[in-house]
Amino acid sequence: MTKAMRKITAILLSVLLCCSAVTSLPVTAFAAETKADSAVAAGGSADYYLDWSLDEDGNFSIYKKENVDGVVSMRHSIYNDPNFNNYYYPWEEYRSNIKHIYIGSSISNICSNAFSSCINLISVTIPDSVTKIEDGAFYNCPSLESIKIDANNSVYDSRNNCDAIIRTNTNTLLFGCKNTRIPNGVTGIGEKAFYNCSGLTSVTIPDSVTYIKEEAFYGCTGSTKLMI
Repeated sequence: MTKAMRKITAILLSVLLCCSAVTSLPVTAFAAETKADSAVAAGGSADYYLDWSLDEDGNFSIYKKENVDGVVSMRHSIYNDPNFNNYYYPWEEYRSNIKHIYIGSSISNICSNAFSSCINLISVTIPDSVTKIEDGAFYNCPSLESIKIDANNSVYDSRNNCDAIIRTNTNTLLFGCKNTRIPNGVTGIGEKAFYNCSGLTSVTIPDSVTYIKEEAFYGCTGSTKLMI
């Protein structure tokens, strides 16, 4: 089978998977170690080193506590599950209220499922300090339309204002949203990259893409146009 045929086959399989699954202001400024400006609707301690806040406008911030030095790691936060079987974050009950996420400039990672199922999430702003984004961090965020990564980040990028998270050294698109434009030069689309992205209506796959992993477009029920 030729390379072109293999690519077409992989894309068609991804589309079939998405068919099997039965909106806004972009943010460009990068988060500082401050709380959101509006009156805080919720917030508190995220773990030993981090605090979080959510204001009435849906602006969510997570940032380093006062008197904590250096770059700090987001942990799988507070375990309220007595069996320690599931990750629990103190903003669980507010996920549907989160519209804009600002990651503090001294945070090194974003944990698995930290912001999954934030169904009204519109924008995400990631600083250059983040060097690890775990699987599922932004799964099932159908309203997401803007993803911005600081240009000085050495691990991830959102090149050419593509509104996606790309691992720079492998040119793999890890997370996308309904406004994502896949840049030429991206070689792969990661597993569940557009998972349940029901707002996605069209996508163009550039010639540089040589593989698409499982469930990359699963649940993209709004997809009507695929260009290869």
